[in-house]
Amino acid sequence: MNKKYEDSSFIRRALIAIAPQKMKNTGKRESSKKNHDGSTVELRNYRLSSSEYETPNTGSKIKPERELEDLAWSVDDFEVPKGRQEILSSIFKQIFGLSLLLEVLTACTYLTSMPHMALQFRENSTQGTVLLSSISEALKMISYLAKDLSVTLNDNVNILKGLDYINTIDTFSSDYVYLFSPFQYCRYSSKTSETTVVSTAGLDVFSSLVIDIGLKLGDISRAESSEKMAESLKIAYSQTVSLLHKMFADEGKKVTLQKNDLAMLEVVNGLKSSETYGKTVLLISIAVNTLNPVLCICFFVLLISPSHQKKWMQPIRNNFLACLIPIMVLFIFSFGLLLCHWLSEILYYYKVSSFFNKMNIAKFSLSSGFIMLTVCIFFYVLTAYRFTSVLCRSSI
Repeated sequence: MNKKYEDSSFIRRALIAIAPQKMKNTGKRESSKKNHDGSTVELRNYRLSSSEYETPNTGSKIKPERELEDLAWSVDDFEVPKGRQEILSSIFKQIFGLSLLLEVLTACTYLTSMPHMALQFRENSTQGTVLLSSISEALKMISYLAKDLSVTLNDNVNILKGLDYINTIDTFSSDYVYLFSPFQYCRYSSKTSETTVVSTAGLDVFSSLVIDIGLKLGDISRAESSEKMAESLKIAYSQTVSLLHKMFADEGKKVTLQKNDLAMLEVVNGLKSSETYGKTVLLISIAVNTLNPVLCICFFVLLISPSHQKKWMQPIRNNFLACLIPIMVLFIFSFGLLLCHWLSEILYYYKVSSFFNKMNIAKFSLSSGFIMLTVCIFFYVLTAYRFTSVLCRSSI
């Protein structure tokens, strides 16, 4: 390497060294440094501006700090590194694309009719047949009572003629398939191919079945509003479960419960947990679907802020890392909610399926909504990885 080449390399390195102080220096500056071969290079009369350096002798403009750095590396025959700004922009494009994809996936997971769990009653065993028959007979008696009561209350012979005593509450029939999602449940009839959609905390399986019984009861009794009948029955069910739970809990503190009481306590605890789970998932669904659009907007603003010259973008450009941290906290919170839902859904499915398998009266399974939820978790992890890359590069 000749002397001229080394001097040129040193000049560029010297310019990089003085660049951070360009705003403080407005007059002449002189410096000298010995090269490793003993030669001396002097820098004289450089006038510094906010964005460029201009030599008074030639009037030629010297490039800003980042371009000088890249040029210095190229002089030493190293590979030209890609600008950090371009790398951050590329990563943010990926993050923004992933956030849009997450918005679509979570909307499909929560806001559509995509079911998370499916239930179909069956009579595959003697025990299951006897139990379902007993439940069906009890519901028939309630149906007949409701029909007779509707005639007595209205005192109209035409109502009596219109009553169909064959049509009874058949919620536990094997002809129906129940599909549960956070905001609703669906009842699909394999005989008529009809689908009924009811808005409620659908992942509370047992409360959903109670609501279905209430709707059937309202239809059979010719009530003015089947929905009000269903809501009243659900409230009565919820209060009964809470009362039994409190009663067994208080009794358990005083005396040792018998085996039958312990079995009943386990059932009551399961019903209470199911009710709590349904309400919690409903709140999580609302929170996630609110946070995701906000995150999309934040990522888009960060993406366009480096190239946008608007005045309101200036604080974001000047405090880029400070803006990243609260967005990261918001992202982690949203991811934590989704992860809690995913884990709790696995646990809930395990408990409810164990109950139905033990009774051998129904087939309970996970459905497409759970698969979509798992895909959302994967893309959240991928987005978090790219977001971490931005934080690491921004902090350098």
